Formats: sequence, structure tokens, C-alpha cells
Amino acid sequence: MKNNLLYYIMSFVMFLFPPLIYFLLMINVSDITDSEMWLYGILINVVVVSLTTLIMILLAKKKKIPKMEYDECQHFLFGYIGNLVVFLYTYQYAMNIEKWVSVFSLVLLLVFAYKFLISGNVLYREIMMFAIVYSILDYMIIVFTGNTLFGPAYQFTSFESAFFQVLFILILV
Repeated sequence: MKNNLLYYIMSFVMFLFPPLIYFLLMINVSDITDSEMWLYGILINVVVVSLTTLIMILLAKKKKIPKMEYDECQHFLFGYIGNLVVFLYTYQYAMNIEKWVSVFSLVLLLVFAYKFLISGNVLYREIMMFAIVYSILDYMIIVFTGNTLFGPAYQFTSFESAFFQVLFILILV
């Protein structure tokens, strides 16, 4: 493992791209609908992440920065997964997936990716424990907040909402 922090820093900078793009779209485009918002967001996000990766590859080929080692590649891959997770969280209402995706299920996805890619020792019982705890937290939030997360357009019962959340977590696990 080299002490080249550039790849590690860039992997975590990728987490910041989706909210930055979202706010830039909100500020600069006044009459954008939700369906256009997430389509533009995913297009710009893919372009920014691809350009970032391409620039780093070109700089490594020209020997301006050191080439990636295996652990740096793992961190960079974790950055891609983190970018996807933050994108899903940022655009969940624009994509109408808020009934399937919760903060806790996305955190579970990040924990699983971290355990698998970075630490290298995946304990499935630990991931299952996280899934159970996150499911209980999701259910408690849905029940105790009066299901205000979904607004008046979605009048799910707390059981239906919790069912969607648990189903998403089970798919992840």
C-alpha cells in the first residue's frame, strides 16, 4: 500500500458529485420538472465521473501521478458505489423511488460495499444484523412520524411503507 492519498481523496470526492449537480441544476435551470431533473442529473453525473476517471488515467499514463495499486482500485470502486448511493438518495423524490429507498437501506449498501471492498472480511451475520436494525429503525420512523415522508400524494399505510423498505434491504442483502 502506497501512501498516495490522491486516489483515496478522489474516491470520496465522488460522493459529493450528485448533490453538487443537483444544486447546480436547481440554481441554473428554473423551469425543470422532476423527470427532467434526474435525467439531466444522471447524464451530468456520468459525464463528470467518466471525465474524472479519464483524467486520472491519462495523468497516470503520462506519469504525472503514480499508477493505481490494488487497494487504491478498491477504494476507487468504493467511490463509484458511493456515488451511486448518494445519487439515489439525492434524486429519490425526483425519480419517485422514495417508497423503495430509505436512508438506512442506502447506508446498508455502503456498509456492505465497504466491508466487501475495503476491509476484505465480509461477515454476513454482521450485515444481517445491520439489516435487521435498519429495518426496525425504518419501521419506527414510518410509524412514529405518521408517514409524512411520502406526503399527501402517497397515502401508504405504515405496513406497506415498511414492507417496501424491508424488501429493498432484502434485495441488497
